[in-house]
Amino acid sequence: MLAGINLARLLAGDAPLLPPATTMLGALYRYLRETEPARFQPMNANFGLMEPLDPPVRDKFKKKELFGGAGAERNGRHGLRVNEIVDFVTFLSKERNDSPHTVKAYEHDLGAFAAFCQDYYGGPWSWAGVDRLAVRGFLAAEQRRGLAKRSVARALSALRTFYRFLNATRGVEVNPARAAANSQVGEDVTDLP
Repeated sequence: MLAGINLARLLAGDAPLLPPATTMLGALYRYLRETEPARFQPMNANFGLMEPLDPPVRDKFKKKELFGGAGAERNGRHGLRVNEIVDFVTFLSKERNDSPHTVKAYEHDLGAFAAFCQDYYGGPWSWAGVDRLAVRGFLAAEQRRGLAKRSVARALSALRTFYRFLNATRGVEVNPARAAANSQVGEDVTDLP
């Protein structure tokens, strides 16, 4: 897509858009532009293309988290609140010893909710600033996407558990998911007052 945009910009006489080198796509572009032809090796996107972390990190999950957070910060975006979700997922798997399927499902649900909040608030937001209307809007959006009632109920459960975790570990005093009743999940959430 970026190639098409840049082709149109070049044909219009404008400079091409290049993503920042702190992103994976930007790092890949930098590799293509700056590598000497004799040393060039075709490859997929990987952490080796990114600028090295200081201090170096060996754990690939921690590295992914740090690169994601660094890219979001350096790009002036408010990312998807990954740190809290990663800590919560670690808590579920290591301390609560939840099923790997539950952990994966909760992680997916929270990622979807964070992405929803990014669009819903249209700018900076925080877990503490989320209100019950955002939660209800998310549940309604999940229903409109065709998710089964049980999957929507699981997403609500993930949010409630996550906010209890945030209260215990981060001092977040609100739990907007508590206001959404399980009975609402079976109803059409878009019609509720």
